[in-house]
Amino acid sequence: MRLGNLKYCMKKFIYILFPIVGLIIAAAHIIAAGISVSPNSLFFSLPVNDKETKTLTINNISTAPQIYNLYSDELTDIITINPTIFRLEPGEDINVSITVRPRQDGALATNISVVAEDIDRRKFNAAAGVKIPVEIIAKDIASSFFQKNFFWFIITISLLIIAADVIIIIRRRRHLTFWQKIKQLVNSIFKR
Repeated sequence: MRLGNLKYCMKKFIYILFPIVGLIIAAAHIIAAGISVSPNSLFFSLPVNDKETKTLTINNISTAPQIYNLYSDELTDIITINPTIFRLEPGEDINVSITVRPRQDGALATNISVVAEDIDRRKFNAAAGVKIPVEIIAKDIASSFFQKNFFWFIITISLLIIAADVIIIIRRRRHLTFWQKIKQLVNSIFKR
């Protein structure tokens, strides 16, 4: 009785395990019925009011021609998609331009939806689709420039002050030897 019970449990386990493994493998790729999209996400990092364009490659992996529709779920005022509607034959692919132009600084996120529909309207037509995550980091260029270059600004000013001190000391001490001038220079810098 115990061996039969174990076989029954193993069969149940296998019947449950295979669909779960299949779903995990399928989730690792951005592929839906009739759609293959590459890359599987988009990341933009740019200054405010600047434009950046990236490309999505859409491939028809079905056995029939498909009509594809692309749109941004949100942030439609800063994301431009070109083309938005197109037809692909089986095995055909197309490059779609995604252009982003943020109007204010901050981190933004949305999805680009890619929906495929069968052209033949005489049969049942369930649309298939994928969502491509889009992340946008927009920076105010004036403040980021100042933050990045503040350290070098301070170093440059300090070096200019030291150079001015050296020139003044050397002009005052023209009759001294080189090493005496250096000694006085070092002493004057550290006595301040």
